[in-house]
Amino acid sequence: MTEVGPGAVPIIETGTFEGLPSTSILGPVVKLYRWTADPRRLAYAHSIIEQWSSRPGRPPDIVRKGLEGRPVDEWFPNPAQWTKAYEFISCVEGPLELYAIEGTPEHLAAATNIERVLREYERTVFGGIGKNGKLIKAARLLETEAEICDAVYWSRLNARLLRLTGRPEYADEIELTLHNVLFGAMNPAGDWGLRRQLLSGEHWPAPPHCRLQHHHCCVANTPRGLLQAAEVAVMGGPQPGDFTVNLYLPGTGTLASAEGRIRWEIHTRYPDDGEIEIRWAAEPARPTRLRARVPEWTSSATVEAQAPRRPRPGLAVMPRWPPRRPPADRFVCGSTSRLA
Repeated sequence: MTEVGPGAVPIIETGTFEGLPSTSILGPVVKLYRWTADPRRLAYAHSIIEQWSSRPGRPPDIVRKGLEGRPVDEWFPNPAQWTKAYEFISCVEGPLELYAIEGTPEHLAAATNIERVLREYERTVFGGIGKNGKLIKAARLLETEAEICDAVYWSRLNARLLRLTGRPEYADEIELTLHNVLFGAMNPAGDWGLRRQLLSGEHWPAPPHCRLQHHHCCVANTPRGLLQAAEVAVMGGPQPGDFTVNLYLPGTGTLASAEGRIRWEIHTRYPDDGEIEIRWAAEPARPTRLRARVPEWTSSATVEAQAPRRPRPGLAVMPRWPPRRPPADRFVCGSTSRLA
């Protein structure tokens, strides 16, 4: 704060890619403010957003341009020179962290607009983002090289929006990228991974990075993306007693809230087949309600609980069941479709 920022070297003028790597510290700065309540850190965070807009006609100007809702590669000339996807998406997390503590609607609107245009123009059919690390309308291309770091941060952005809004389309994006990019990004031994993932031909293994023989940013980031799946698979709901299943990964866990705990189990071979069995029990015993995401790609879905239902893609809400019932309900999602 004493060397880079107000009264010192402008942070936007440091580093590469028009200051994107340097200003990506915005999110961590806001988290540090949340943990310490130090007003200097909040002021420093706001100064970073102000610097984004301090050079008219030059990148990145993330919040103002994000509010326009245009594709990122159309914001400024020469997008291949500055639209570094990993760093750019990391920067977009910053306004969301500010929104979480201040509730400024422009920060949420800019981030949701950016997520939407990235999904439409940059997300490839298998869930990667950009081409070779750049945002240049990769969705229109028949061949792309997806950087694993970009996919991890794409999932992180969608996970933050999922927590803030509860909208199931963000979980759809996490699932697509998880199954098609991240699960294939490490070798079977789990000790090394890919730098680029291709739609055809051989993937590109990660080389030693910056003369470090045992490190590469994509290899280091892949476990973060995989561990995040556990963090968002099951979450609380909008009402007390609700809990939401976003990802159909087999496992067990406990969801804690002010009302107590919900112990849950998910039994499934999804996506090898479409049947998911979810069991749960509230401690202490109380009425609970399961909200289950219906994948947007499915052609049909039924819920077998107290009564058969045919929910639309989005969120399937199971009826509340009294504590005296056995803690078991089933959510069955059947489809001839498969993940891309």
